Amino acid sequence: MRKNNGFYLIGMSIINKPKLEVFPPVLTAFTRRVETFVSSGHICPYCNGEGAVFGKQTGAKEYEIDECPICEGCRNLQANINIAWEPDRTNN
Repeated sequence: MRKNNGFYLIGMSIINKPKLEVFPPVLTAFTRRVETFVSSGHICPYCNGEGAVFGKQTGAKEYEIDECPICEGCRNLQANINIAWEPDRTNN
């Protein structure tokens, strides 16, 4: 279990995907009400971590190789999760 601000990354689900449990951290009048959680190192599903994809066909068995439009050639993706804590006025 890893703790990051008000987040706990707890185990893995049945299909081996991380779960994120969210709860409010200790807040004061001077505390920022925004938290950020970063999850990195995810293999790009579009190019399967190759960083490139086959582009236009140029010959019988020849293709241009284009940079992956999703990971932009980095091969991995990163998730930036921002949570802004605000008053809950739905129950008033």
